[in-house]
Amino acid sequence: MRPAYYTLIIFSIFIQSSFWGQLTESFNDGDFTSNPTWIGDGSKYEVNGSFELHSNGPAISDTAYLSSNTGNLDFNNTIVWQFYVAMSFNPSNSNNCRIYLTSDNTNLKASLNGYYIRIGENGSTDAIKFYKQVGTASTLIYTGTGNTFGTTPTVSIKVTRTSSGNWTFESDPTGGTTYSAEGNVTNTDLVSSQFFGIWSKYTASNSANFIYDNFSITGSIIVDNTPPVVSNTSIISNNQLDITFNEPIDLATAQTIGNYSVNNSIGNPSSATIDGSDPTLIHLTFSTNFTDGQTNIISIQNVEDASNNVMSHSQHNFLYFVPVPASYKDIVINEIFADPSPQYGLPAGEFIEVYNASTHIFNLSNWTIGDASSDEQIGNYTLLPNQYLIIADDAFTFDYSVYPNAILVSNLPSFNNSADDVILKDENRNQDDLRKEINQLITNHIGPIAKLDKIQFTAGLPKTRSGKIMRRILRKIACGELENLGDTSTLLNPEVVEEIIGKVI
Repeated sequence: MRPAYYTLIIFSIFIQSSFWGQLTESFNDGDFTSNPTWIGDGSKYEVNGSFELHSNGPAISDTAYLSSNTGNLDFNNTIVWQFYVAMSFNPSNSNNCRIYLTSDNTNLKASLNGYYIRIGENGSTDAIKFYKQVGTASTLIYTGTGNTFGTTPTVSIKVTRTSSGNWTFESDPTGGTTYSAEGNVTNTDLVSSQFFGIWSKYTASNSANFIYDNFSITGSIIVDNTPPVVSNTSIISNNQLDITFNEPIDLATAQTIGNYSVNNSIGNPSSATIDGSDPTLIHLTFSTNFTDGQTNIISIQNVEDASNNVMSHSQHNFLYFVPVPASYKDIVINEIFADPSPQYGLPAGEFIEVYNASTHIFNLSNWTIGDASSDEQIGNYTLLPNQYLIIADDAFTFDYSVYPNAILVSNLPSFNNSADDVILKDENRNQDDLRKEINQLITNHIGPIAKLDKIQFTAGLPKTRSGKIMRRILRKIACGELENLGDTSTLLNPEVVEEIIGKVI
């Protein structure tokens, strides 16, 4: 506890979609679990007799953090942070602290996007250092030019960010509020934050030697009146489901198993756990397994976001199936639309239509569609038995978005109008199984003595606009005529020729 006027104050004047406010914390109530709430490694901190936040972890080398929800900071207005830090040791690379001014994740040990002040490094001339963190990678943005903090530092720091992204740093090495300049820098890379916090790194002898106090954040808070919505459901296994929301969600309501239920007698999950790195992601585990090939409906309700907006009840279908490798003619190319001009009432872009002629369900994530010159990943799509799928280029999204069974890829090959080799390929196939299947097809059509001596798989074929060139090169390689491959200057991927030669010879 420093000056007595630091208390928790949140006041607001609603102007459009934000309000002006001040959040301060001096721990005068002897508690950090409420008013405001700090979460994280709570067992490694305490409020001491002087009403300061004091590290109090076990005497081991470790890191410990606490964070608090500030609301959505409005970076279009000036924001000011002030805080006090004391360390009763000489800091180093093994013993230092971070003050996270901004973070989009409440877990400061996980992947996040934010800015922090670091105090402590090797040597005796430690300066204030300002970092940007994206994911788990930190980048030094600025080093203070004023005071040094290499010997048992006791310091108050003030940081001001203007609406234009200019950051100004000030410090008082006595721990008071008589600030002197540390310099300034402009950085506008990150403009979203909902959390503020502390992070302590220590060896065993310094686990109880950090003090924090007098936190103050002044600025505008963006008012969030919009409830969270589910943006994606992902099947992880026969009894695990991931739910992704469009924004960070409240820990307590997200982990309440009664807020989730699946039909078909599956019921509530046995556990609901928020992801350690992504605050929008929930991992659900069920006691009852999903049935292969059955469509289920998950109902989700009462989950709140960080601003306590409660989601509307929503339902989402998901289909669990056990993947099986595609066999010959399970999926066939049903139609090729290679010449869209003139249109005559048809879309302006080329498309390929495929058909699942089998009784199996296939996910096309690792399938490609192409011709002799290039190919493209189809993407994540579940193709049901007896279902058709249109594959088109995303440049024609407007034309094909009206079709319910269509997927748009980024670079669909342009097919020759007169003739072309259209190749549909399943990259999931096991090569040994595929060899057996090819030879079985030959046996079925020719006879039991007919088998190929060698079947060679490669990552690709020589790609050119002319299929004749590709076939000539492959024939020459097969015959061992490597010195007479002919002109290969038109190939888009000449390196694949060497790969094929290396596998055949």
